[in-house]
Amino acid sequence: TELQVGFMRLRCEEMLGSGSYSTVWLANVVSQSQRQEQQPVQSVALKDVFCRGEAALQQSLFEVQLLMAVERRMNRSKEPHPPPRLPRCLTYQVDPSDEGWSVRMALTRLKGEQLDGWLQRSCEISDDSMLQRPWKDQLKGGCVLARHLLVQLGPTLQNLAPLAWHRDVNSHNVLICNEASEDGTLHAKGEELKASFWLCDLGLAVDSQSWTSEESLWRTTDIGGDCRYWPASCWMVHCFGADYLEERPNLCRQYQSRLDIHALGITAIEILCTGALALRTAGAPAGDAAACWSELLDAWKEYHETVSDWWQAIYSVFSCGGDFRPVHAWLVEIGAPDKILGLVGAMRKALNACADVSDSSTANLLRAVAEATHEDSTMDLLEICNMASAAPEEPYVNKAGSGPMAQTSLKSVQSVRSNEAPSSMGAADVAAGTQEPLPGVTMEDEKKMQRSDIHREASAPPAPGLLNRSTQLLKTKLEEEHSRLSSELQKLQKHRSRVLLAKTLLQQLPA
Repeated sequence: TELQVGFMRLRCEEMLGSGSYSTVWLANVVSQSQRQEQQPVQSVALKDVFCRGEAALQQSLFEVQLLMAVERRMNRSKEPHPPPRLPRCLTYQVDPSDEGWSVRMALTRLKGEQLDGWLQRSCEISDDSMLQRPWKDQLKGGCVLARHLLVQLGPTLQNLAPLAWHRDVNSHNVLICNEASEDGTLHAKGEELKASFWLCDLGLAVDSQSWTSEESLWRTTDIGGDCRYWPASCWMVHCFGADYLEERPNLCRQYQSRLDIHALGITAIEILCTGALALRTAGAPAGDAAACWSELLDAWKEYHETVSDWWQAIYSVFSCGGDFRPVHAWLVEIGAPDKILGLVGAMRKALNACADVSDSSTANLLRAVAEATHEDSTMDLLEICNMASAAPEEPYVNKAGSGPMAQTSLKSVQSVRSNEAPSSMGAADVAAGTQEPLPGVTMEDEKKMQRSDIHREASAPPAPGLLNRSTQLLKTKLEEEHSRLSSELQKLQKHRSRVLLAKTLLQQLPA
């Protein structure tokens, strides 16, 4: 089938994958109009989303705008940054119909395969000789892959954060490949160091600025993503509502700003444990593995089986449009949020125990994964990634009584802080290329505005005599005025983003 998508004429060849809301096709490019900014391509991944209502249409267009915004930010940046590990949106088109709209996006085709399928294939036991190897050996490759996952995808999610939260990070939406291989295939045995990870499907992403602004979209927006990767805060909203969560500050903060961090941590545990657990289940010996490693596999097995049962119950109702109330009542009755707190806590305890008996490099990785899944953590994703990749001579220290992973090496923290992603205003404005930084306000000022509470807690009071009272009062008044004007500016930008979205929709409608 041939169809026009933007400036490209495409021929669909085969289905690459499908989900609840969209289908992705391999499409060859039949022809394309000449554009100086676009390099000719031979094939694309064509994502086709059918939207029955305006809310679904806006969500799909937000995905388009977001992908374009990420690329535009990278091109405008004066500092060298690795390219985001996301597909590029080359062009798109909205076709209206009586039933709704079809949003079609021509995306760069990424190598490799979905991580969940790769993990399942890597667990296949082809012959009995595999069972002669201790299952502990599989953990070594799992640690390499988990480190690659954090180090490669962490910066992409951190740089995405000023624009949006992905909200659907999981092994189905992560691709794994060997970039040096012609077809991108990464062989399960012996090629872990060659692993390359990519993130896809931003179809459930939300504007991170509106999420926690005065609009508080976190309170009203439907929970998104695969529930097998939800933190306890998601289950609390699901079972008891936003008011219940708001009474629990740390969990509320997790829901507002750390969903992607938690999901990436769970995915890392999945990578770490899946292969070793499969070998152990098939009868492979433990070798000289310490008992805590077996406890980690047990904790992952219990967590995965529990949330998979819940996922199946939810999906069976969702897929056929049945009555969800009995399932909801059941989840409330069994105390799903508290169960998740316990199950994740058990995995975290096992990770830290394994770190205590591991070499420094492995210990840093395991503590980083544990930190990513901690509901009380205040470390940002780049700090966690820095911890995961820290050299043995620069270990991160968990100082007793000071909160999870609160103390880090000064050099490592300075490295992370110097590479923090700049903040952004409205995602839709940036995507449209109409938003420029506020004159006279540096990116660091903008970052301070958004995280003023954190900075106030972390900053020690000035020494006596350094600032007199009048200077301090003036400084406080200026900061308050700065914050007020910034809030007003965000409201104006939100209004403009909606005008731009309406303009985009009008341009797509037939004359």
